[in-house]
Amino acid sequence: MIQIFIARPGKQKSGSGKTMNNKLDWEDEKHFVALGMQTYGGGFVKLLGESLLHADKSNSLKIKDTFSEYWEEYLEKGKDLEIQTKSKLPAK
Repeated sequence: MIQIFIARPGKQKSGSGKTMNNKLDWEDEKHFVALGMQTYGGGFVKLLGESLLHADKSNSLKIKDTFSEYWEEYLEKGKDLEIQTKSKLPAK
């Protein structure tokens, strides 16, 4: 499976969407979790995903710590969804 990721300016990314030290940058991780939650979650989890989009780092960490099982589950789902979406885009 080929993973495609559009990096924000100034960030060096590998083809897997990770920084070169193999760790997702915080904003990318938060984005993937929110995407997964809003797409695949039930009513409560969808609202957690919406909250993440508005939360600063401190509040995002509170959500991550409190709902760590959801965080891990929807992080993977969000990354998979991003890959699927990017693979359907027309070539430039």
